[in-house]
Amino acid sequence: MLNEDKERFRRLLILAGIIALLCLVNVFAIRIRDEKREERLQEERIRVESGEEEEEETEEEIDASLANYSINTTKSKATDKVYTFANAETRSAQFKKHGAKMGFETSAYYEAAASAVVNNPNAVMRRDKTDDHNVYYVIETNEFVEVDDGGWIMTYFLPSTGMDYYESR
Repeated sequence: MLNEDKERFRRLLILAGIIALLCLVNVFAIRIRDEKREERLQEERIRVESGEEEEEETEEEIDASLANYSINTTKSKATDKVYTFANAETRSAQFKKHGAKMGFETSAYYEAAASAVVNNPNAVMRRDKTDDHNVYYVIETNEFVEVDDGGWIMTYFLPSTGMDYYESR
């Protein structure tokens, strides 16, 4: 009996170590993805401000270059709640509107990243003034997520006015 308890405890320690390692890997993957996204946005701002008429990257090129970073956003801490869109149609519509521009390969990666924003300890949260939804904003990455009272993601995007947009809600 005592040996069985020791073995269980040893296995739990190993499992806890693996989970901690996965969390660290995920944190670094999210940081890399966010840095890459910020670099892309800054390059686009500079290109637009300078009036350059160079050829834009295709969605496939952007997706391919950020796919490895986006894939890792599908896992957060084991204790985080997983937030989703209410249905596939809403997720698809929001992905088409915002997700592809943000560099996500699929609507599932887009949805997982939105859930990660809601669970991000650096996100600020407030109740929306107009419809009483919770809105989340990560200042460092300029990510905005709105979640309705049922816990469904309504939208996820990078507001052009940053913190001002969040505060106006």
